[in-house]
Amino acid sequence: MSESRKTGPIGLLSGPWTAVWQQGPNQGKELLDLIFQESQVLGFGSDRDGEFQYAGTFSPTGNVNLGKVYTRPSGPVPARMTYLGQWNGRRILGRWLDDWDSSNAGPFRMWPGHGPDPGEVLETEAEPGIEAELVAVQTLNHPLRRKQND
Repeated sequence: MSESRKTGPIGLLSGPWTAVWQQGPNQGKELLDLIFQESQVLGFGSDRDGEFQYAGTFSPTGNVNLGKVYTRPSGPVPARMTYLGQWNGRRILGRWLDDWDSSNAGPFRMWPGHGPDPGEVLETEAEPGIEAELVAVQTLNHPLRRKQND
């Protein structure tokens, strides 16, 4: 199976991931590593705005709730963002939002590996309605955060 075609239960797909987000007319790409264990998701990565970490949860039905905090921003960034998405067997589709400014939000998609988006092959796929509850995720004392501050 090629790296860009990894599919299956999300809990078995720890490792490198790619994400693309939209903010108004701007689009950004992230390269990250995610670890799925039990119902928890932990990760770290970087994009043009700096280095960040993710912490959150996933469910057996594919709901994904992630909190994103920049640990080494390269400029002004939101203090914390929430990503609410749904795993469809190939990628996570959903919306992100700035936790302190709800007008700062947009769509995102995330998939395993660093290859091309596996969903671009099937353009008939629609972005699902996200019906998830926001869950506060404490990241200040996360092991990844402590390691950087040591």
